[in-house]
Amino acid sequence: MDTPSTETRTFYGALKHIAEGLINRYPDKLIVFLTPPHGSSDTVPILVSDLFIFSEGV
Repeated sequence: MDTPSTETRTFYGALKHIAEGLINRYPDKLIVFLTPPHGSSDTVPILVSDLFIFSEGV
């Protein structure tokens, strides 16, 4: 990625910021991020580039 991982205006940077905040606030807890399974929605497909950015963050 061309953007720094600490840039909170990007999906990856914002996710990293949230995850680090949760880890610092709840160091002894299990933190889980879930996404719906592929094909579980009838919504309009998103652009492949958007999916790549999303998958890199997760």
